Amino acid sequence: MKLGVDVFQISKNWKLQRSYNWEIFLPDLGGITGVEVAKFCQDANFGDYNIVEVAIMRIGPYQAKYASFFTVEDIQLTFLKPVPDIVSSYFYAWRNLVVDERGYYYPKLNYSKQMYAFFYDTKGNEVGRFKFEDVFPKNLPSYRLSYGESKVVTMEVSLSVDRVYVEKIEGASTIESQIKAETELKKLENK
Repeated sequence: MKLGVDVFQISKNWKLQRSYNWEIFLPDLGGITGVEVAKFCQDANFGDYNIVEVAIMRIGPYQAKYASFFTVEDIQLTFLKPVPDIVSSYFYAWRNLVVDERGYYYPKLNYSKQMYAFFYDTKGNEVGRFKFEDVFPKNLPSYRLSYGESKVVTMEVSLSVDRVYVEKIEGASTIESQIKAETELKKLENK
């Protein structure tokens, strides 16, 4: 009797999300379209709401744990550095919406924007979407340069985000529907 999950068999039969079938949509800023800048994004790391600390209540010699505050991790993006460099220009334009030339902060409504991450299946159909609200850059692009390597220059940007929403895509298959379809198929094969 075989125990455990056969990952190879699952990956052959189930539709699983691949790490390369995604794209981000950035807001348009300073005359630069977010779509043009997003083309140069090579890596994106983000998370949904997490409970960082658990509240603890003591009841006699025992303790009970309760959910506490939810936090959202920053969005980490890595971009290729194009020539001419529209990526750096884009994030400098965004910074100018945060602070003016005299060092005064603008209201948050001026600089917080919406951003999206889309997931696609192997045929290019959208199967999932994250919506990020109140996004703004925490830093300007940082670079890694070296005379010892001849790699393409990349830059990293960290974005603050207040809210994350997972948006359901109509017609996108779910794991439950895949399992149900697999079960029905096996029943037909056994007849």
